[in-house]
Amino acid sequence: MFKPQKNLYSLLCIALSVFTFACDDTDEVDNTTLMVSGTEMAGTMIAGTEMAGTMIAGTEMAGTMIAGTEMAGSMIAGTEMAGSMIAGTEMAGSMIAGTDMAGMTMTPPDCSTSSIEAPCMVSIYSARQPSLVPDLTSVQIEGVITGVRINDEGNASHIVMQDPAGGAYSGIWVYLNDNEMEALPILNVGESIVLSGQVEDYFGQRQINTVTAISQLGAGAVVNSMLVNAADVATNGINAESMEGVLVTVQQVSVEAINPVAGPGDMDPTNEFVVTGNLKVDDFFFSYILPMVGQQYTSITGVMRLGNGDYKLIPRSVSDIQ
Repeated sequence: MFKPQKNLYSLLCIALSVFTFACDDTDEVDNTTLMVSGTEMAGTMIAGTEMAGTMIAGTEMAGTMIAGTEMAGSMIAGTEMAGSMIAGTEMAGSMIAGTDMAGMTMTPPDCSTSSIEAPCMVSIYSARQPSLVPDLTSVQIEGVITGVRINDEGNASHIVMQDPAGGAYSGIWVYLNDNEMEALPILNVGESIVLSGQVEDYFGQRQINTVTAISQLGAGAVVNSMLVNAADVATNGINAESMEGVLVTVQQVSVEAINPVAGPGDMDPTNEFVVTGNLKVDDFFFSYILPMVGQQYTSITGVMRLGNGDYKLIPRSVSDIQ
């Protein structure tokens, strides 16, 4: 019987005979080596064929290096990424579109000589982790402001800073009421700043206190919110700690309860509501009208915060609640 697929395959083998490409009488391609202009492709498949480890124009993929960026084992939309470096910035454990990127291999910065006068320059990723930067270390970090809380005097009492590269541990809360500056500047969401202060654990939340200096750099890079699963970032969620201080979005959630019992240090009524996945939504940035139980939302965006014993999603304005 005439087999058009097999005949086409034979023609393909003849056309590619100049390459070291193995063919046989079956309908399969042998996983041998193809050399194209000095580029090695090991175990190649096109149109449903497996490609295991590639080199294209000297760039190694599968343990990928792109513009000096190492990605060890990758996952996009459901793939696990174990440790990564983007534009020279190491990201240890991160999440993209609900994806868990676990396993962090960061070298601790040397902050042994750090002082208030000469703070240790570290990334937000490092500042977030006490195993890398011990408590009470004076640090200097750079990032984009993603949230600002205004106190009764009209001054910023808290801000949230994030590295635009995103991922786990890319955001951090900053407490400003105890700042040691002569005058606190007006700070706005979207602004890039360099900030000096003391990294510290505050009832479980890793944040920067006792701010001594802020340099405003103008408009920063856009920080995109990360799509996450509500249950994963709620209290006891697998990504709750790593997403603390990170701008996130949950989608297609409904209200399961309003005014849940107040946690340690909080007071009833809490003016919070609980959505699918047992995630609390809090009014820390602005006051809103509580929804009804059963109300559905297309999306809620906000910054994750650990407060009063629970991880909570903190919308920044009405436009964050859709």
